[in-house]
Amino acid sequence: MSFRGSCNPPILAPDPSIWGNLRSARQYNDQEQNRAGHEPQEHRDEQQSNGEVGSGLPVQYQQHAGHLAYNPASASNSVYQGFNNQNVSIPNHENTCLWITRLPPDCTHHDILSRLRGVGKVFSLYINPPSGDIPTSAAKLNFWDQYDVDRFLTLVGVGGFRFNQVPPTVTMNRNLSAPRPASGYSRVLHIRGPRAIVNEQTLNRIFRAKFFFFIDEVISHFDDGSTAWIEYRFASYYGQASNA
Repeated sequence: MSFRGSCNPPILAPDPSIWGNLRSARQYNDQEQNRAGHEPQEHRDEQQSNGEVGSGLPVQYQQHAGHLAYNPASASNSVYQGFNNQNVSIPNHENTCLWITRLPPDCTHHDILSRLRGVGKVFSLYINPPSGDIPTSAAKLNFWDQYDVDRFLTLVGVGGFRFNQVPPTVTMNRNLSAPRPASGYSRVLHIRGPRAIVNEQTLNRIFRAKFFFFIDEVISHFDDGSTAWIEYRFASYYGQASNA
């Protein structure tokens, strides 16, 4: 059985006419976060607004997160469901982490990631579901480098990132995350081998015993009854595809 990483689809080039507005967009987001106490009040922080109970997973995840697999024995893991909550000392313009609010209450990882095809390489994605009186979801999205962030802000700026025609609110995250060196690693894995092992049910069971993970989608490329080739698109590279 072989595992091979896969880079994301070709990168979407930003519109040069609005490229110059990206720095001001970042500055505006920084100002808005400082004015609002760093993050919107309705979703101040996913680990604060959703208390961890039982297995270590927020109760809401067990209710509607869709593709979710977890190992209760790993609840004490410092990786919070595959998301590295960094806060490093870097210039704001190098930050690769964003905070997205006003998402649909039933928003899934696939809903978000399918809207980012060709935008940039995603390092990790965490969804904070509705909690208490908060009717919407929020997400912490971390790209591989700051240029991916700029392309995403370009998409947001032209109204291309919407859910049911409603644009979410996108700001830079107060927890700074440094860009990563270019590499062939990604959240997407191509797995080939005997069909008895290389199938979604068996692989989910293997992965579930080792780490938390969320799935964007699983694509079958080949299956002749004895040999199979599956593409696993995890929601995150960090703590998920990297552990597989």
